Amino acid sequence: MEPAREGMTPEGALVALDLDGVILDTAPANIAAYQHGFRLRGLPVPGEEAIRGRIGLPALEMVEALGCPRAQAVGLYEQAIRPFYLHRAPGLVRLFEGVDDCLRALRAHGACIAACSSGAEEIQRPLLEHLGVLTLFDSLHTPSRSRYHKPDPAFLGELIRQLGGRFSRVYLVDDTEEGLAMGLPHGAILIHAAYGYGRLRTLRPHHVIRAPGELPGLVCGGSG
Repeated sequence: MEPAREGMTPEGALVALDLDGVILDTAPANIAAYQHGFRLRGLPVPGEEAIRGRIGLPALEMVEALGCPRAQAVGLYEQAIRPFYLHRAPGLVRLFEGVDDCLRALRAHGACIAACSSGAEEIQRPLLEHLGVLTLFDSLHTPSRSRYHKPDPAFLGELIRQLGGRFSRVYLVDDTEEGLAMGLPHGAILIHAAYGYGRLRTLRPHHVIRAPGELPGLVCGGSG
């Protein structure tokens, strides 16, 4: 279990946030890295919108969805896409406008703030630190430290248990339908980040936000 920080209300709200498409605008870095990798291997290069629409998927699933044969997916990602992304991401990834103020407002309210991401921790943690917001999170939950991964509901359940499991409300903020559906078995309040890359098809969230600055009002006001 993560230690409770000073000012955090143990039985208050947990705000679980996706990273790509909610906190981090990683589209320029992902587009550059995936196009570089496919080009390097002589595969048809996916377009920007095809890549943008799949940001947030587990890396190998994304590689295959963009047209790479399964037998080549691991090699393409590990040898071409991932090294390029690690090298270029610090200069290309940015915070969505208003994220810093949003996180600080949630902390001031006493909410527990957790990142719940499908990305590798060795990539996500340095980016959050580089952008100056790592210390605003109480927990960083990634498949690197779990036997589960998004969108398995067990992945979110594990995070809730690790943080004590006594929250009066759990807010799940994601830009994808698959990510939000992960919260259904846990009775989470689902908030769609419409400014991100994903789109809703059939799932109806409790709330939709069009900028990070809209989130504190929902959480601090106790919206369900």
